[in-house]
Amino acid sequence: MSELIDRIVASIVAAEETARKIKPKQKGHTHSLSILVDKLTVVDFANNEPHAKLFALTIYNDGDSEVYVSVNKYERGAPLKPHEVLNIRFDDAVIERLYLDVDEGKSTTVRVFGTY
Repeated sequence: MSELIDRIVASIVAAEETARKIKPKQKGHTHSLSILVDKLTVVDFANNEPHAKLFALTIYNDGDSEVYVSVNKYERGAPLKPHEVLNIRFDDAVIERLYLDVDEGKSTTVRVFGTY
C-alpha cells in the first residue's frame, strides 16, 4: 500500500512539474491599438498581431459614446462609459479575442494596451 501511495505522489509531483514547464510565460511585451468603433469590432490577438494570447488588457474609452467590451465571447453587458478605463487581468494567458460594440448609429474611439 505504501509503495502505491509513493508512486501516486511521484506521479502528481511529475505532473505538476510538467504543467509548470508548459505554462505560457509572460514575455513582458505590450501590444497597443487605437480603434474607431462604429459597429461590432473583433480583435483577434491569437491569429493576428501579436500572434499570442494576452494576460492583461487596459481599455480607454476616449470617445463620447458608450462601448460594450467583452473578452473571448461576445456579450453586451454593462457599457464602458466615455472617458472611463477598464482593466482586465488574468494569471494565465487566456485572452484571445476582444469584442467592442456600440449602439446603432454611434461611434467611439478606444485605446487598447495588452500584455503578453
